[in-house]
Amino acid sequence: MYDWTDFDPTLVGPAHARSPDLPPPTVALAHRIWGRLHGSVSLEIYATCVPGPPTRAGPTAPKSPT
Repeated sequence: MYDWTDFDPTLVGPAHARSPDLPPPTVALAHRIWGRLHGSVSLEIYATCVPGPPTRAGPTAPKSPT
């Protein structure tokens, strides 16, 4: 189980101040969802994770004329 002391006060302080009845596991779930969503987006932006079928040469290789 999570407690408010498990989180950085600068990250959860505003949420805890606005909703003091908010349980800490809810905040943990929100952080996990945010990390999953934005982590995937940042990987796509920086071309580390390109959607689509993988290629042998990688995402930055020029396509061969076929």
